[in-house]
Amino acid sequence: MRSLSLAFAATSVLYAGSALAQTTSPSDCTSLWKQADASASGALTQTQAKPYVTDFNSVDTDKDGKITNAEFMKGCTAGHVRKTAASGSSGSTGTGTGSSGSR
Repeated sequence: MRSLSLAFAATSVLYAGSALAQTTSPSDCTSLWKQADASASGALTQTQAKPYVTDFNSVDTDKDGKITNAEFMKGCTAGHVRKTAASGSSGSTGTGTGSSGSR
């Protein structure tokens, strides 16, 4: 039982460390926003955000169904945005080649 507790503690530390490693710099966040909002509309739908945002609901803080630049930046620096677009996804940004979500 003690070794199980130690293993759990070690896993928790590693997980917390990897979450911190996912934090993205403000300049990287700005570059990612420009990629995600290629049409310069000022907001991302869930489909547009999918290749970039790991948890849409956490980033869409006002729960209006879109992510503004301010929400994206806050979510990005908090680690909710991937440093590169996820492959295999597509949205209206033209960053992906496949289709993996409903429209």
